[in-house]
Amino acid sequence: QRGVTLSPELADELGLESRYVGWTVSTQVNGGDAEITGTEFNLIRPLHFLPGWGRHLTLKANGTALHLSGDTTPDFRGFISRAGTVSLSFNRAPIVLNVNVNYRGRQKGTSISSPAAQTGAQYGAANGFFEYFAPRVNLDFSGEYKLSKRYNLFFAARNVLNKEQVIERYSLASPRYAAGFRHEEFGVNFSLGVKGRF
Repeated sequence: QRGVTLSPELADELGLESRYVGWTVSTQVNGGDAEITGTEFNLIRPLHFLPGWGRHLTLKANGTALHLSGDTTPDFRGFISRAGTVSLSFNRAPIVLNVNVNYRGRQKGTSISSPAAQTGAQYGAANGFFEYFAPRVNLDFSGEYKLSKRYNLFFAARNVLNKEQVIERYSLASPRYAAGFRHEEFGVNFSLGVKGRF
């Protein structure tokens, strides 16, 4: 990110009023070299071949696997290299039910705009030190019941297993047992209500 003094010419170019001339304008500029490669898949498979109630089931799965390389990789805060979701849904009027399992891989930096507040020197691991969200798996349930043409009763339960979020701080030189920094628990989130269409 860099800042420049706003000139009359730059103000015209950016469509800014002349009263802002002399102010500092900040912008972000791409620099260095980085490349992201990877694969992505998506599967939607109705299970019509199953007997009875099973024929109303649909299996969905998607995932990404990414690799980041280049000399500016530390700038990619918030980067997640692995992620995926598997869901099973049941749909037979008037009922719709969903079970979702979501995997969120290790995320570099707990803030996209800034790195870990500490340098790692106090851990004896200043080289390549960073803060991460550890990988986690969440289980969610949701469903709807059609009350009429206009109204649906719905419910949802998020993070049913009450999976905690773990923040880690480490570098390649850090011992693995010393990576844990903070554990955050948010509980299970429930919602219930009525949706209407008018």
